[in-house]
Amino acid sequence: MKVSELNDFIYSFAPSSLCSEWDNTGIMIGDPSADVSKAVLCLDVTEGAVKFAVQNGADVIISHHPLFYSDVKSITVCDRVGRAALEAIKNGIAVLSHHTNMDNSPVGLNATFASMCGGTDIETISDGALFNVDTTLLSLAKKISETFKTCVKVSSGNKDKQIKKAFVVTGCGGRERSLFEFARLNADVYITGEIKHNCFLDYDSVIEIPHYSSEIIFCDVTEKLLKGKIEVVKYFNKPFDEVKF
Repeated sequence: MKVSELNDFIYSFAPSSLCSEWDNTGIMIGDPSADVSKAVLCLDVTEGAVKFAVQNGADVIISHHPLFYSDVKSITVCDRVGRAALEAIKNGIAVLSHHTNMDNSPVGLNATFASMCGGTDIETISDGALFNVDTTLLSLAKKISETFKTCVKVSSGNKDKQIKKAFVVTGCGGRERSLFEFARLNADVYITGEIKHNCFLDYDSVIEIPHYSSEIIFCDVTEKLLKGKIEVVKYFNKPFDEVKF
C-alpha cells in the first residue's frame, strides 16, 4: 500500500467533509508514493512515538491529533513538534493525522464512545453523538469511569436524575457554550472533556472525562478499520501522570 492509498482509505470512512474548518488532516510528512507496510497508531506525534516507530520497523505513524495545526513557518529542534518532525523525516517515516473527521464519522470516536457506554440509536450530529440510554446520572458516570478506566467529574446536582438521551463530544468540548446549549435542548446530559469551572455551575447535568481517556480509543477504532490492510502497533503516550500526595 502507498502512503496516499492509506490516507485515502482512512478518508473513505472518515471523509474530509466532516472536518472542522480550523482542523488539519491528511499527510503531514512523507512521500505520497512511498510504500508502507506497518503503522504506529497514537494520539499525538511525539519524539517518543517516532522512536517507537523506528524500534518497531514501522514506516508510517497515524495520529489523531495533527502534527501541525497551522501554517508551518519553521521546523527546528527548538520545540517538540520540530524535533518529532525532524526525527520522522530522518528515519523516512511518513505521518498521517486524522482528527475531527475521525471524531465525527459514524464509525469514529464519538459514535464508538456512545456504543461503549451502552448507547443505542446513535446519531452523529453537531460535532458529537446523541444516543439513547436508560440510567441515572450517577450510574452513567460510574459506567464511563469503569469502561474508560479513569476518574470522571459529575455535576453535583441531582445525581438520581433519569437519563434517557445523552450527548457526547470526545476530547475538548468543554469550552464551547454552543455545545452545552445543544445538549441542554436535545439531551439529558452532556459528556465531554476540559469543562470550564463555571459550566458545572451553569448546567446541572454534565460529566467530564479526561481528554486523553476519551480519545485514546482512536487507536482501537483505527486498528479495527485497518484490519487486513496493513500491520499496526499501538503507542499509548499519555502526557501526564495523576499523582496524589
